[in-house]
Amino acid sequence: MPNLGVAIARQYRRGVVFRFGKLRNVRNPGIRFMIPLADRMWKVTLRTVTMPIPSQQVITRDNVSIGVAAVAYFRRVDPVKSIVEIEDVSSAISQIAQTTVRNVGRTAVSLPEPGAHREPVVSGSSVEV
Repeated sequence: MPNLGVAIARQYRRGVVFRFGKLRNVRNPGIRFMIPLADRMWKVTLRTVTMPIPSQQVITRDNVSIGVAAVAYFRRVDPVKSIVEIEDVSSAISQIAQTTVRNVGRTAVSLPEPGAHREPVVSGSSVEV
């Protein structure tokens, strides 16, 4: 859609403005006026996003293959970094989450002894974007 000089950013979004390809500033919610043909605004959502992680086959310390499914929750904190420093944030989060699930499953999961009770494995992982 061509830039007509007016952009609207919703409450849960921020607009990152580029003027002739150079980072200009971050626009807060509301009606924002821009220079036609010079400014381009990329809208970034600041809401929490849930992303299902595909089932990962993990080999435990006991050499048993198990399937582990997970869900990743993430929220963009800095709209400029999520546009300028990372090409595709969703893909990056998905890949790091899959790697983390495999690594945690490989190191933390072992089969319980018969009759023994084990606590569930819970691991927190945080990536700030």
